[in-house]
Amino acid sequence: MSRPSESGLREGVEAWEREAAAYWDNLTRSPDFLRRVGYQLSRSLKSQQQITASFESFVLSMAGMHEQSARELYLLEQLEQRLDVLAERIERLEQTLSGDDD
Repeated sequence: MSRPSESGLREGVEAWEREAAAYWDNLTRSPDFLRRVGYQLSRSLKSQQQITASFESFVLSMAGMHEQSARELYLLEQLEQRLDVLAERIERLEQTLSGDDD
């Protein structure tokens, strides 16, 4: 058996729940509320799309820069190899020429 104060409290809470449910029901059916929610959802979607596009653009540009850097590194290595070959040829030529002078 419940005490009278508990019964009154329960009734008060139930009344508050009914009022809150009715307010929420009226609010969500309001065209103005639906417009505002729709606008916020639309803005959120546009923002997400812009962030995604910016991120994808950044990733692609970084990939392009990495590819360019890799190509430049390859070309530098090729140049280094050619310079090493030329240095060896010059050294042999100098040795040949200095051997001829003796």
